[in-house]
Amino acid sequence: MVIKDTNDNDILIAKVTSQLNNTEFDIRLQDWKNAGLISPSVIRIHKIQTLHTSLIIGHIGRLTSTDLKSVSHAFAQLVRSL
Repeated sequence: MVIKDTNDNDILIAKVTSQLNNTEFDIRLQDWKNAGLISPSVIRIHKIQTLHTSLIIGHIGRLTSTDLKSVSHAFAQLVRSL
């Protein structure tokens, strides 16, 4: 999941996976089908990295507003916990 694109050839991303774990920062996507994913998935907001835009090969989908709110809330909690 792209967290931020600042148009400087790098993007900030969080891992999306179908390997379901139950940590407090693994956010289950409720609307994963509507997001264009093929199986139930989580966003691991504690698995953040930068990636050069030349490594992006495509676009999978877009989070629904409900899931985006859940991810945003959990990301804010992560930052507050630092």
